[in-house]
Amino acid sequence: MYWVDQSGYENSGRVQSASLDGSDVATLFDNAKHPMNVALDSEGKLYWTDAGSFEIRRCHPDGSSMEVLHNKTVVMLPNPKTPKYPLQQLTGLLDPQGIAVDAVEGKVYWTQLGTKYTKPGGPSVERNGKLQRANLDGSEVETLAEFGATQPVSVVISAGLSPSHAKNEL
Repeated sequence: MYWVDQSGYENSGRVQSASLDGSDVATLFDNAKHPMNVALDSEGKLYWTDAGSFEIRRCHPDGSSMEVLHNKTVVMLPNPKTPKYPLQQLTGLLDPQGIAVDAVEGKVYWTQLGTKYTKPGGPSVERNGKLQRANLDGSEVETLAEFGATQPVSVVISAGLSPSHAKNEL
């Protein structure tokens, strides 16, 4: 089994594993900023979201071959008040939360928080919550849905069943 341990916000989060009886606890990744959720693909690769570093990562079940699949982008903008000091704007992956893997289609899905707030003395900031996906290697990122300033925190893949079909089966 695998889990994330947030352990606070100071680069102390961990991704860990253990046998199903709770023995053989191992730390696969240390110093995560704010890990949120984990998922496995059919080859046993582990995927997780980190809302603190704005990243989706994956590794082998033993913690080896760690890679970042998707992350934030920092764009430098001109600062009209102080041209020597440009402003930073973050785009791309911001506040990733839930994660799920569809091994049949070869896709990884995740949710991203939306937000709306006003900085004191500054402009209002609004970002849509999203449901996104990419190939398992992180390529071809797609936005499937946007939800406004909402907080989508989880996603589950129902392999082969549409929501209406699953409802009829209950």
